[in-house]
Amino acid sequence: MASYGVKIAFTGHYHAQNIALSDFGHYVYIYDVETGSLITSPCPIRYCSINNNKITIKSEKILEKLYPNTEFAKNAQEFTRRIVIKKAYNTLRKYYVPEKDSNYIADHLGYAFLAHYSGEANIENKPYFNESEIGIWGRIVYKLGKHIIDGLWEKPPPDNNNLVICLNKEINSSSEEIYDSKLNLYKF
Repeated sequence: MASYGVKIAFTGHYHAQNIALSDFGHYVYIYDVETGSLITSPCPIRYCSINNNKITIKSEKILEKLYPNTEFAKNAQEFTRRIVIKKAYNTLRKYYVPEKDSNYIADHLGYAFLAHYSGEANIENKPYFNESEIGIWGRIVYKLGKHIIDGLWEKPPPDNNNLVICLNKEINSSSEEIYDSKLNLYKF
């Protein structure tokens, strides 16, 4: 798509709030603007406006607005986390990871997915994973899949929720663009 001049693709393939950039150089790049699902916490919506060859993307999470002053948002987040934990636990058990270790690893994966789904992944917010809490087989399996958990917490630019994208400029590292993370704006 990028080779045909498409600059932005709006997707929703993973129930996450994520914006990824693939830059192929020579003005060939594409943004994948993935919007989470309204049926999965945090129930995000994106608003986009195009003006002067720039697209402004603003995101809003409506989960807290659905039933204000209740435990609904907290329960919805916990429900989503528990689904991830259950699937991770069942997968780990298929690899004969002991129950205690499977619970520990799956719990950490649950928090990673919540951060990823919300678009607020930040490696600095990742809960400490104490490998001494799990046995040797659990450690081996964890190390083989550690990149999955860490990858959910890591987020290179651009911002996942609010940003301005200039649609007619080269953005590869050899260009003179400046990414302002405070404004979430690419300046050229």
